[in-house]
Amino acid sequence: MSTNSECLFFRWSTGWFYTLEDWNSPEGSFDWREAANSFGPFKRLAEAEEHLRSNHANPGSSYHTEAPDEGDPVLVKLVANAMSG
Repeated sequence: MSTNSECLFFRWSTGWFYTLEDWNSPEGSFDWREAANSFGPFKRLAEAEEHLRSNHANPGSSYHTEAPDEGDPVLVKLVANAMSG
């Protein structure tokens, strides 16, 4: 069963990350990533996918991006939070 949450896998300069929408995020928000957490860095995409499967319910949606905009302020914040915690 999936949680119907958004999930984005992406490669950043420091490795692979994924961003997972919070289960209690506001419905229909402008940018779902503002109610989300990122996890990483991982050396390989497969490690990020395994971490998701081992630690979270199936989100139901996922996107893979090789090179997102590293100037995107929302992703910059999410990556910084993942790296610090």
